[in-house]
Amino acid sequence: AADSALRAQIEGTGEYSIAAAAAARKSTRTQLDMLPPVQGVITQRFDPKNEAFGVRLRVEASATVSAVKDGTIVAGYWSPDDGYVITIQHSDNLLSTYKRNTTLQKSVGARVRAGEVIATAGEGETETNETDKSSEVELELWYKGTPIDPEGYIVF
Repeated sequence: AADSALRAQIEGTGEYSIAAAAAARKSTRTQLDMLPPVQGVITQRFDPKNEAFGVRLRVEASATVSAVKDGTIVAGYWSPDDGYVITIQHSDNLLSTYKRNTTLQKSVGARVRAGEVIATAGEGETETNETDKSSEVELELWYKGTPIDPEGYIVF
């Protein structure tokens, strides 16, 4: 009798059913699906102990930078250390910040879709002041105010 009750609970539609567990896993996976912001090679990995709160990617000059997930632009500014910076608020208390851009394509308040262009990387300069045909873009992900490793959620 106890075995039959347990079997009915697992095979049914209740809280402990196999179907509910599979749906919850799929829902969580869907929430975490993110697109790479740009094609490039990782040159600096996530290392919060050394104040590296994201990943840095070597990219082609003038590469377009895209949103990793749907959201709303909440900040866009220029900084002497980070170039043009743009931040997107996503659902579930997730923020994505894109640094070291040369132009921003969206302004604060704009809604963006995953994969939509939000910024442009630029050409760098070498130590001898020659134009370098590559650039670096930095991506940070913040969940509830804590930095998280983008490599855990995005395949670069």
